[in-house]
Amino acid sequence: MRHAPLTLAACLALSVPAAAQEAPLGWSELIAPDRLARSAVQSLLLALRTQTDLTWESMTVDMRRGTVALSGLTLRPMLEFDRDFDCRIDADRATLTLYDLATPDAMRLGLRLGGIEAALACLPPAAQMAPRMAGLSALSVPLVTAELSYDIPSAGADLGMFLQIDGALAAELSARFDYLWIEPEADGTDADPVAVAYLEEARLRIDDLGLWETLSALAPPPILDPETGGTAAAAFVQGALAGFAAPGPLPPEADALIASVAEAWQGFVADPGTLVLETGFDPEAPVYLDLEAYKPSPLALIVDLAPELATATRARRAAISPDRLAAALGPEGADLPRGERLTLGRALVTGDGAPRNLAAGQRLLRGLADEDDAEAQAALAQSLAATSPAEAYALALTAGDVALMDRLEADLELGRILAAQPGPEDLDPAGIDRLPDLRQAALAAAEGREMPRSYGQALVWAGLGRALGDAVSADLARGLEARFAAADPAGWEALAAAAEDEATRLWLETDLAERLGGE
Repeated sequence: MRHAPLTLAACLALSVPAAAQEAPLGWSELIAPDRLARSAVQSLLLALRTQTDLTWESMTVDMRRGTVALSGLTLRPMLEFDRDFDCRIDADRATLTLYDLATPDAMRLGLRLGGIEAALACLPPAAQMAPRMAGLSALSVPLVTAELSYDIPSAGADLGMFLQIDGALAAELSARFDYLWIEPEADGTDADPVAVAYLEEARLRIDDLGLWETLSALAPPPILDPETGGTAAAAFVQGALAGFAAPGPLPPEADALIASVAEAWQGFVADPGTLVLETGFDPEAPVYLDLEAYKPSPLALIVDLAPELATATRARRAAISPDRLAAALGPEGADLPRGERLTLGRALVTGDGAPRNLAAGQRLLRGLADEDDAEAQAALAQSLAATSPAEAYALALTAGDVALMDRLEADLELGRILAAQPGPEDLDPAGIDRLPDLRQAALAAAEGREMPRSYGQALVWAGLGRALGDAVSADLARGLEARFAAADPAGWEALAAAAEDEATRLWLETDLAERLGGE
């Protein structure tokens, strides 16, 4: 670590283009976004040279499009098993893209590499056997992509990766996280950072492009037999896991995985093509990934993720059949059972399970929404958010979709917001027997979780609470004023006046003040 300052200084110095060292530049040129981005990328690449030999022929930076492109890359990573330093990776082009630069609370990164040639020495010795038997002297990888979408407020993330090796396979990995962050070690040591990850779902899909023909020559006959292959594969997996469970039985999640292996492998041997490994737990209950606990035994990972093997993705297996879709789109679509209409409507507006058809899906969902079906109202609101935000907001109010309400309010004028909300008039104080009840009524009206959101009603209850000395109610009223008064002074004044009139009426015409004033 003693050479770190020198290394950093060298990186910063070398990252400055030669032209800048030959002639002075004006401030506008020095702080041009493309120039600053180029220097930052060069600094990162120079720092990367401490881990691998790295060269490139040219670099193009375009911050308007959010892209950095490198061409003619060559990497020579230092691998423990490659004692002769024969590993070399060449890539025609690498492009890093930052999407949605105008969106401050979201981050989306994309990496695309094309025209990759990698020496077999870059693989561990045991993994080199299959490509050598296939007659490959190097790995030809026409395309590698990786994409990360990260929501900064919630720390939710979507991760996707794709890899294709000519003559071997194509692999696709996708994962959705409810929460994802990297934290340094608490004790401040140089130990590796710790990932804090709550997983919603993950999937690994492998498509055979010729590798199976090579591997099948090495596999024992029973595992290749269409009649016995599934049983043989399941027995192999069971034997591999049994040692970790001794002396007790395997957990139910492992038994379920073994059963799925038997069925999936039987289908794959009969028709080699695709294998998919997917998590089997409920995405609505995200699983914390305890990476340290998974190191001693794979059983802990299997218990948490409940993985299943299949020859098609769960989404493909759950795809809407043409007959079901025809029934939904036909004249009898409105007469289908509630659950079927909801499923088909969601599929049509999202494109998950059926070709996306907003108009048809919204017709199905609107019929249910008119019947006060909260799930249909939420799905319909989501589908209308981009094109009809005011209508979507009204639906989100009745469905209690707080997150969607908040998102839509960022773009709606105060007048449209208040027009959709219940007004502050004719409120009934029944059930408010203590000051905490009054405070809760104000918070519930402002949030919209237990009742349709109404800022007018929130101001009424908050005004009464403030009159009785409740600090939380006073803070709530000040917060609403700070949020809306400057954006629409006239609209806010009208709302505040109506709320004040209603609060005064309740104070004078009911016994609320007497009941709560003695606390």
